[in-house]
Amino acid sequence: MEHLALAGRNQWAGLVLMLGLGPVPALATPEINRVQLLAQISPTTVTNQLDETSDTLDDGSYFNVHTFEGTAGESIRIDLVSETFDTYLILVGPDGNWINENDDGGDGTNSQLILALPESGTYQIWVNSFSAGETGSYTLTWESATAAEAEIAESLQQAANLNQQAFALYQAGQYQDAEPLLQQALAIRQQQLGEDHPAVATSLNNLAALYQEQGRYGDAEPLYQQSLAI
Repeated sequence: MEHLALAGRNQWAGLVLMLGLGPVPALATPEINRVQLLAQISPTTVTNQLDETSDTLDDGSYFNVHTFEGTAGESIRIDLVSETFDTYLILVGPDGNWINENDDGGDGTNSQLILALPESGTYQIWVNSFSAGETGSYTLTWESATAAEAEIAESLQQAANLNQQAFALYQAGQYQDAEPLLQQALAIRQQQLGEDHPAVATSLNNLAALYQEQGRYGDAEPLYQQSLAI
């Protein structure tokens, strides 16, 4: 599921959520009590747990912060795996601004981010749970992405940008101009992620919501049904 912002992210609903905006700059970063380096087991893997000693977001969910040094343009892959809670992964850049987030990009309820770093410096990985109060152990890995993974990430970023442009057109009432952008975003995600990925469900919702706004209920209904099936 895509969210507009971190704080109170589980409270977003309705059309704006369906339109699935991409990264939003200047996230307000809460005071962090525990910053842990990615070097507890190896330079790229760490195991830890979310519990009552972790920091807490406004929505009541716990989070830990881990850091790494990144180089501008480097393609990386970050995986967050847990058998005890629904993972949520956030990446914050050297300037303190939110770069990206992911809920179910990995297998099951695990999270994954693959992207090119925008600048050199110290990055923060926020290990979080999707729901408030969830606790348990997790494994976090960070490593260079393969060329194939980097290519997929670039395509998915293109889809996110198309969603962003479509949302701006939607707000301006330019529904016919927004429609082909949402269709392109959907096609990219289907090609790169398969028909049953949660991000594909979001794109189906996006397009259905646009049709619904235009009164095209016959076009919207099957897309909503496909999204629900995923």
